[in-house]
Amino acid sequence: MSLESQVAEVMSSAQFSHESIPILVKSVEEQIKGSTPLNFPANKALLKLYSSTLYTTSQLSPIKSLLLLSLSSSTEFSALLHILPSDALESCETLIAMGKKLEECDFVGFWKIEEGLESNNTLKERYEVI
Repeated sequence: MSLESQVAEVMSSAQFSHESIPILVKSVEEQIKGSTPLNFPANKALLKLYSSTLYTTSQLSPIKSLLLLSLSSSTEFSALLHILPSDALESCETLIAMGKKLEECDFVGFWKIEEGLESNNTLKERYEVI
């Protein structure tokens, strides 16, 4: 069964079951690679699952989901920011700030933040993994 079929099955029958997390995570990874189209409902379901599951901030999947969601409408993105626990948001504050600069068409501000990433190797290494 293809990944898209598995995601469709999960979304129709068990989207909020913790057993669906591995399939939804795989879907996010494929979306990031550009192998499959953006799937906002599946990404939203994954974020909701993470909000009710204990996890460490070293897990990058919530952040990857957040990044993919940022590609959709800004209203949905802003609303879903509140689903993630604050410790997960702290680990991607810079990316959120960059997203807001792009949303505001403040390209100069966006590139200033990016220059700050270039000078901060710790942050740069963290976000290159994503």
